Amino acid sequence: MPYQHSIHALQIAYLGFCGVVGKLRLLPSVLARKLMHIGTGPIYLLCWPLYTAAPASRWLAASVVVAAGLQFALVGSGAVRSEALVAGVSRTGRREELLRGPLYYAIAHVAVTLALWRGSPAGVLALAMLCGGDGLAEVVGRSAGSRTPRLPHNPSKTWAGSLACWAGGSATALPLLLHFRACGMFDAALAAGGPAAAALSGWRLAAGVGLCSGIGAAVESLPLGDADNFAVPAATALAARLYFGR
Repeated sequence: MPYQHSIHALQIAYLGFCGVVGKLRLLPSVLARKLMHIGTGPIYLLCWPLYTAAPASRWLAASVVVAAGLQFALVGSGAVRSEALVAGVSRTGRREELLRGPLYYAIAHVAVTLALWRGSPAGVLALAMLCGGDGLAEVVGRSAGSRTPRLPHNPSKTWAGSLACWAGGSATALPLLLHFRACGMFDAALAAGGPAAAALSGWRLAAGVGLCSGIGAAVESLPLGDADNFAVPAATALAARLYFGR
């Protein structure tokens, strides 16, 4: 339990740090905003193996993100004032933005936590793509600008951004999955043997991560706007369920 509290405290501190960075303009606005988008999810996932096997554990974990979502809703609606939070997570500095992308981001985390808790690689992959994949795509896409070709089906995005989405999601998911396996989260599947166990071992695990991340990156390339906070993890999770069989 102390470890859970420590990581949750780290999450809160990280969100506060992102807000301060945005408010003080220590980084360009895109990078400041993406600090929150990319970093919060992996820190949250690191906490999952620390919970017990009790059925209530997933609800306790989800409550952390519910609290963050409520904060986005309160600040976005104007009920609570937080210039640091608005500066850290909004594109234009308008508080109303928190009611879209950031709030959707929190809702997606809660949904994945409750539906795909711990024993399924799909949950890890879904959030890894939402954070490391979708988050990095915008950073690289904007940085590349006119130096890289645009996607034929969505000229607002670039090939560089889509490649970064795939690479970022894969690089985030694989270490987390290896960590989950080392912590015994997939012991039931490994003990059962068969295709599901094989998919969690060796090159098949890496191949599955690359394949599922590729599907997530393909969905991220579509002109979905803030809805990609739902579409990317949903598509990635579906692909992972089919590949890993759980």
